[in-house]
Amino acid sequence: ENIINYILKTKKVITIEDNILEGGLYTTILELLNKEEIYDVQILPFGYPKEFIKQGSIKEIEEEYQLDSLNIIKKINERWNNGRNN
Repeated sequence: ENIINYILKTKKVITIEDNILEGGLYTTILELLNKEEIYDVQILPFGYPKEFIKQGSIKEIEEEYQLDSLNIIKKINERWNNGRNN
């Protein structure tokens, strides 16, 4: 119930997953919003695509899929801090 209150307050949700998006936190949030009939929320999900992930170090893989902290911050700023969708 607390998460609903925060979502309603900000109307924005960011999910960051160390897995694929389907079946994870992103999916859970979508299902919760649908159940509660909340449709006016902007969601920015971060996670791996549903495909084979090449081997490499965690740093290499995160950079490849733009899931490293710098890319995540960049995408958040592009989405919400440049005058759009505020």
